Amino acid sequence: MIAIGQVLNKILGASDNWKFQLVTRWTTIIGPLATRMHIEKIERDIIVISVCDAAWLQELYLLSDVLLRKINQALPAPYLKKIIFKHAHIPQEKLHSQAKPKIVCQKAPAPARPLSLQEREALAGVHDQELSAALQQFLIRCQQTNTH
Repeated sequence: MIAIGQVLNKILGASDNWKFQLVTRWTTIIGPLATRMHIEKIERDIIVISVCDAAWLQELYLLSDVLLRKINQALPAPYLKKIIFKHAHIPQEKLHSQAKPKIVCQKAPAPARPLSLQEREALAGVHDQELSAALQQFLIRCQQTNTH
């Protein structure tokens, strides 16, 4: 009996072996983020990743340099030069399939609770309005992350 890996190596050839490694080790390489995205395709030195939620798509886009570095470190050589993220419309039956790791599409975030008195006082001490607004948005995002 021949192992599936050997068959795929023969089909893909040695030059594409890194693609096989990437696909088979995806959840290990990406970790918990694998529940938010999956590989759509790999073409030359570009990987296209489907993301089921627009907010996650934006967050992952901002982390694309870090993700690209992490992916390339897991490969025998830095084969990838670019990540393209796209919004995926994943059918419900695919979400519940046991064949692949579940892609968990988030619903609209729950409304943020009002900032506590301590948080408001801390923000009042920040005199730069732009920084204060950014910190407030950060606190709101932290609340939303903790509720999921």
